Amino acid sequence: MVTAIECALAGHRVTLLDRGPIPNPASTSADQHRALRVRRPGDPVLTARMADARKRWLGLESVLGTEFLRLVGIVTAWPVEDAEGELVELPHVVFPGGTVGVLDPDAGVLLADKFLHAAARWLADHPAVSVRPECSVRYVADHWVSLSDGTALGADAVVVAAGPWSRDLVDVPVALFRQTMVYLRPPADLASWWETAPGVGGLGADGRAWLLPPGEGTLLKISSDVVCRKVDSTTDGDLESWGDWLPAAPRAARPPATPHTTPPQDQGTDPLAQRQEGPLHDIQRQEGPLHDVQRQYGALHDTKKRQERRFHPTQRQDRVLPGVSADAWRAERSPLPARAGRLPDLPWAERLLAEPILSELDRYTVVAVRECHYAAAPDTGGPLLIHPRPGLWVRPACGGSGFAAAPLVANTIVEAMEASA
Repeated sequence: MVTAIECALAGHRVTLLDRGPIPNPASTSADQHRALRVRRPGDPVLTARMADARKRWLGLESVLGTEFLRLVGIVTAWPVEDAEGELVELPHVVFPGGTVGVLDPDAGVLLADKFLHAAARWLADHPAVSVRPECSVRYVADHWVSLSDGTALGADAVVVAAGPWSRDLVDVPVALFRQTMVYLRPPADLASWWETAPGVGGLGADGRAWLLPPGEGTLLKISSDVVCRKVDSTTDGDLESWGDWLPAAPRAARPPATPHTTPPQDQGTDPLAQRQEGPLHDIQRQEGPLHDVQRQYGALHDTKKRQERRFHPTQRQDRVLPGVSADAWRAERSPLPARAGRLPDLPWAERLLAEPILSELDRYTVVAVRECHYAAAPDTGGPLLIHPRPGLWVRPACGGSGFAAAPLVANTIVEAMEASA
């Protein structure tokens, strides 16, 4: 959807196809929240590019008239001897022995579901965009798409962003991974602390676990690479799902100040346009004339106003989801189905709950368990952007890191289109 928005803002006509609803809750981008990390110690190029991604996400807030980036920061556990930067203590989080928490103050949490709904509304209202839900694609080729009803659509460029289903449409080298997520509700006396808490990484027995905090209607989410495994398909094997992980319905967005307009390009020097060159891991990018970020995204939110959001508790969740205490989960789990009145046997969720992530875990309520599937490079497990033909791009999703980098990918594709025009 980010690429569709950027193409529309650049003056292109866009057709958005999905085999399900738009947004599609079955897609890999659908979730309550995603992490946006900025500072990458030892990698100044990637740090600069993720700082650019952050600015572009803030710009998208301005375009869509919706705030979906919570500026709460992200804390990462680092060995004491290697820790540099602002050190913080989080009393309700368990850091591995010999580590301390280092704050990335520019990082935050993207409210993914809120963004997807706002983007869908904006695209549906845009005169240059045709949104076509429940429209299955049979296969794609250079400059055209074949639909399941036998019709074909031509295009200057085709972008395949079908996540783990991308390889069903295009022969691309990707590996498919499945990862278990557990969604929790903190105890009532800790709710206000968690509302302004940062995301945290480097947790668990081996430092591969992480959490995203609750806030603005979302739950506390935990996961770990310990419960990530390679699979052959999204339907086979050890699928685990329980409860309701979907957030409350997104609140209505405020209307953009100047919807669907393109300011004059001569706006002076734009600090967002001073992007750093360099690869973003495995992204294979094409160089082209720099896209004017101010032209795309308009004026950003006032920085002081955005910073104030970091220090004030956000509105609580509108509904109370059913759940079970973490202790009860482990004590009462049973191979019987959940509808029989007992908890299902979910060994991957149990393994995740056994990780040392939260102090006093027994006081938290397990609200839901969900599997996330994502496609990635088979050799590195990282994100991919493949450009196999002049009129064909393929972007298999890669979990939270792929979501966070979406504005950079969109810019790469639009720049390449303008360079070849």
